[in-house]
Amino acid sequence: YAPAMQRRPADIGQEVLDREAEGLERLRVRFEKMRDAFDEAVQLIVSCPGRVIFCGMGKSGQIGRKIASTMVSTGTPCTFLHPAEGFHGEVGIVTSRDVVIAISNSGSTREVIELVPTIRNLGARVIAMTGDADSVLGRAADVVLAWGSFREADETGLVPTVSSVLTLALGDALTIAAMQVRGFGAKDFETEDQIKANAERTNASIEKLSAAGLKVYYHNHWWEMDEIDGKLAIDWLLENSSPENVGFEPDLARIVRGAADP
Repeated sequence: YAPAMQRRPADIGQEVLDREAEGLERLRVRFEKMRDAFDEAVQLIVSCPGRVIFCGMGKSGQIGRKIASTMVSTGTPCTFLHPAEGFHGEVGIVTSRDVVIAISNSGSTREVIELVPTIRNLGARVIAMTGDADSVLGRAADVVLAWGSFREADETGLVPTVSSVLTLALGDALTIAAMQVRGFGAKDFETEDQIKANAERTNASIEKLSAAGLKVYYHNHWWEMDEIDGKLAIDWLLENSSPENVGFEPDLARIVRGAADP
């Protein structure tokens, strides 16, 4: 890197995007060796009789909250456990029916790795999302999804940038794979009863996220624009969702695709 004052901001921005794109490409290539572990992780998520609980500190925790929110909206009951709060009693939300996804780029975040033994003693399964498969966190987990060593995008190599992008991308991959294996999709909106059942499942998960201080927004798809018993599926869904805990973020392009009037 040249001194920042001598460089055009757009050149710095381009370099950041190039580093993050390179990281994603390397993850895509590395994924070939990760396929068995990924299959196992998705199976744990889909077959989980309790909840999927994300756990992480700092930026990893913020990414974990986002992934949890997306999973909830696609049919997987989720919540978030802040590891520091876990030491003050919040780990009590974990049961033997749950799957905990612990996130740490280094695999050695103290608050996370010191909480894992308690989580294991409670009988929960642990999936590690980390950069180092041989880290303390990686060795303590049932399943490890490791993206390897990458330099961050800033000149110090310390600001969570590339690692955050890789964590989110891998979380999205888990979310969509679990969604499709579970069969969650347009069929969940075929009848009024199915919509109400879907809203009830979603509300149950969202109440737990709300208790953790999260606000959930529903981002529509195109199929909720189908008419069911004289009313749009999205209207049925919103009427049966909890207005205190659920916001609505309309996607106009998908509304138009669904042939509805935005």
